[in-house]
Amino acid sequence: MNDFTLNSQVLNQTVTIGDLALDTISFNDYWLQNNRIITEGEGFWLRDYPNRRVELIDSPQNDWQIYNSSFFWWRTINIQGVLTADNKEDLDDLIDEFKLNLSFPNKKLKWKVKWETRWLYATIDTITFWTKENIYIPFNVTFLSQDAFWRKTNQASLDFWSFSWNITESITLETKEVEPYYIIAVTSWTITNLEVKINWIGLIIAEDLTAGDILHIDWQNLEVKKNGTEIDFDWPFPTLETGINSITLTPTGTFTAEWQLVYSLNMM
Repeated sequence: MNDFTLNSQVLNQTVTIGDLALDTISFNDYWLQNNRIITEGEGFWLRDYPNRRVELIDSPQNDWQIYNSSFFWWRTINIQGVLTADNKEDLDDLIDEFKLNLSFPNKKLKWKVKWETRWLYATIDTITFWTKENIYIPFNVTFLSQDAFWRKTNQASLDFWSFSWNITESITLETKEVEPYYIIAVTSWTITNLEVKINWIGLIIAEDLTAGDILHIDWQNLEVKKNGTEIDFDWPFPTLETGINSITLTPTGTFTAEWQLVYSLNMM
C-alpha cells in the first residue's frame, strides 16, 4: 500500500484529465478561448527568443570594452483574436469585462500544447481593438513577462520515504534553471536544525520540527513555512541549474522523516 505521508500534498500532483478538457489559454484563470473570446492557435505567439542583456566593462588601457556577463531577462507574448456577442449591448459589456480581467499585474498566463500545460507570469502591455462591428470586434493583446523561460505545469519529483540520516542525491536537468519546492514531513522524534543545499549553496533552518510537523521550502516565493506559518531561515535560495545538481539535506537530531523535492521544468 502506498502510504507515503506527502501524497496528500497539492504539489504531489500533475495536470489531471479533467483539467485538460478546459479551454486552452487563460490569464489569471480568465479564459481567453471560448465561445465569446475566440483566439486561434496561430494567434498566440510565444516563439520569439527572450530578450538578452549583455554587460560590457570599459577597459581603461584600451579603446574597447570587454565582456562581463549576459543573461535573459524579459520577453513579450502576443495574442490575437475576436470578441463576439449576441448583440451590441452584450459586446460592450464583454469589452469592459475583457479589459478588466487583463488589467492585473504579474499573473499567470497559461496555455496548453497537446497534453501539457505551460505558464509564466505576465503583465498586460497593450490592448488594441480594431474596427468594431455590431456583434464582434477583433483584438490584439501584448503581454510583458519578466520570466525569460516558460514553465511546464507537469512536475517532476524526487522522493525519500522514512529516512533518519543525511541525504545527498543528484538531479540532471536538460532544461534551463528552475526553482525547486521542498516538502519535509517529520514522522517521529525531533529535528533541531536543518540545512538544505543545492550544489553546496543553501539555507539553514534553526527550528525544532517534531512528529507531525510539515515544512514547506518554497524557492519561487522565497519563503519557508512550518505547518502553514512562515518561519525564519538563513539565506540563500539556490536554484537547480542546467546539468548535474547535487542536492544535500542535513538534519540535526534524532528523527524519522519523509522528503519530497518537486520542480517544474523551465523552457525557452
